[in-house]
Amino acid sequence: MNGKGVVRQLVFWLALLLLMLLATVLVIEVATPRIFGKWWPSINLVGNPDHRMTPAMYDDVNSDGIRSALEPDAFREEDFNVIVLGDSFVYGMLLGRQDTIPFRLEQLAHAAGRNDVRVVNFGWISASPYLSLRLLRDIGSRYKPDLVIEVIDMTDFWDDTFYRRAVERRGFFALAHYMPATSLLLGKWGREVIRSDAYSQTLWGVPWQRYFAMERPLADTRPYLDAVVGNLDATHRYVREQLGVPYAVFVMPRSVQYSERETPEDHSDEYSRLGPYSLEPFRYFAEVAPQRPYPLIPLLEDFRQSTVFPLTFEHDPHLSSAGNREAARMLWQHLQRQGLLPAPAATGTTSR
Repeated sequence: MNGKGVVRQLVFWLALLLLMLLATVLVIEVATPRIFGKWWPSINLVGNPDHRMTPAMYDDVNSDGIRSALEPDAFREEDFNVIVLGDSFVYGMLLGRQDTIPFRLEQLAHAAGRNDVRVVNFGWISASPYLSLRLLRDIGSRYKPDLVIEVIDMTDFWDDTFYRRAVERRGFFALAHYMPATSLLLGKWGREVIRSDAYSQTLWGVPWQRYFAMERPLADTRPYLDAVVGNLDATHRYVREQLGVPYAVFVMPRSVQYSERETPEDHSDEYSRLGPYSLEPFRYFAEVAPQRPYPLIPLLEDFRQSTVFPLTFEHDPHLSSAGNREAARMLWQHLQRQGLLPAPAATGTTSR
């Protein structure tokens, strides 16, 4: 076979391989939304990075997709309305609406004789400060807030960079946006099989470990933590300038950062229990909190000192019903000390 014949065969096989790859991508993109059905919008984090909740997906959200039994027009100017931003810890993963931190916080206010306090749950699964600000800008004013609280979690350092790049279609996201199912599979395969920072940085702009901030020295992770605080600063500016109300942030620890006993059946290899770098994020927040114009309050010591056990599920690190009750108590006490919640009525008593 002469040289031209070799070239033609090479071109043929390359073209065939390309067609097979395109066909595979097409099948994945068509089949995946059908497999997941109504849940696909909440899973499609590449093509739909906001992945907000809708009444079509959840039966306990209002018309805005907020986990509330009340519509926005039920929130009155004369009440003291509190918006709580956050991810699955605020949403109440694996729990009913009445077991969530916002619901429990409202109960504490009512038990203290402040029936005018209403707390609305703006959390949703896999949210982040960057996405929470987008949601707040879109619908926050409808709830006539007097206070905005944000609860951040150890996944937010990964999520905030991922979502911002997805929204802005930066880097690989410029292509990934058009093949979200394939891109998500590539990302999942890379995280579970390749486990390479170079691979993950190329696709998503972040390290491969979702909990990398708990697994690496602060010197290596600081830019990602700075990005989260930058988004918190932006939320504070919006809350102050557009909503005209106070803003406070709480940092929620994972059980592996404060306990050897919590979540005993969680065998994930994504993080180390009480590892050498487990507390690096809290070291960072201790450093930057005094420079913020809003309260930035780590809850690590509160969880360490809690006498309630267990606070989490056996197999999952999210807070149980008892854990959310305890977390709400912690928020209540800090907010009272900061003077951000109405003081208990003269005849009321706080309850734990």
